[in-house]
Amino acid sequence: MKNYIRLIGKVFNKTSPEHLIFFVTSKCNFNCKMCFYKNSLGQNKNELNIDEIERISKNMPHFHWLQISGGETFLRDDLDEICGLFARNNQVRFFNIPTNGFFSEKIIETTEKILKNNPKSFFNIGVSVLGLRDIHEGITGIKGSFDRAITTYFKLFDLKKQYRNLGLSFPVNQNIYNEKGIKPLFDFLMKECKAEQIGFNLARGENVAHKYTTTSPQLYLENWNYLLELASNRNNYYFQIPLKKLFYSIHMLQKDMTYETARYNRFIIPCYAARISGVIDETGNIFSCEMRKTPLGNLRKSNYDFCAIWNSERAKEERRQIKNSRCFCTHECFMTTNIIFNPAVYPRLIKKWIGYKNEKNKL
Repeated sequence: MKNYIRLIGKVFNKTSPEHLIFFVTSKCNFNCKMCFYKNSLGQNKNELNIDEIERISKNMPHFHWLQISGGETFLRDDLDEICGLFARNNQVRFFNIPTNGFFSEKIIETTEKILKNNPKSFFNIGVSVLGLRDIHEGITGIKGSFDRAITTYFKLFDLKKQYRNLGLSFPVNQNIYNEKGIKPLFDFLMKECKAEQIGFNLARGENVAHKYTTTSPQLYLENWNYLLELASNRNNYYFQIPLKKLFYSIHMLQKDMTYETARYNRFIIPCYAARISGVIDETGNIFSCEMRKTPLGNLRKSNYDFCAIWNSERAKEERRQIKNSRCFCTHECFMTTNIIFNPAVYPRLIKKWIGYKNEKNKL
């Protein structure tokens, strides 16, 4: 309850983050064509160690949502310890952890440790699939990667029967290499894998100046509507969490706004990067978001004091720049927090929620 009260307060007083993305490693065993960490395997040997991460965590305020990212997240042997630090020290209650699903046994073993040791937090493990077998393996460059991902998902599905704090999803990134093969993938994931949730995202460019890729916004809309239709025929789709219908309505509005942004190349909603959302990379740099490449500061250089950087003059200037330039992109995770903490869009959200409740009452 205290957590939700704090979240309500942040609607009016956006002074510290509630959503952070933490790139725990740049290492990956894949070579995905569209990834901005491409060819990074073994290149960065200066990653934060667990003692440093503990110091960072102890110097941070409480916040609600942590996205663990990479690289392949499960290549960190201490991933369970990292999650435990933020669950205990910062009262994080919602974690997203993506994986390519290749190291099945390690993923299952680590996930069970995480779930067992942090029963008050909810963990969404997202097994990334980019297309059916030929498309997926053409993008990843790894033979057998599709079957390994699906095998891992089913093993996680079995684990979910034992732990109520586990959610499963399939992150699907639409890009130029798979945009015409998304619908058959959705059919497979929904019918053969009984997907609980599909996190459908639009591929972004590398930075604010080059925010778009050549993938089609129109196909994004068509693929999203196709997924909505499949989901409408399914019981118990989406995570089994409190206020799930409201959060699913936020999810749907986010897709509308992502499409509008990409289709019309225009500012749709104020961005709360460096206010509500932020990014930490594997070497301790803090950014407002991945798209803005100048760090707010480095945690190692600031004695691991997150708040010193977050409240610095550099961070204040970043917020002014974001606001005054009406900075926008299609970063869907940031779009979600921009919706949640912006009362100006609540009428549109309520309309989405009421329309959904009236038409689709199967969640």
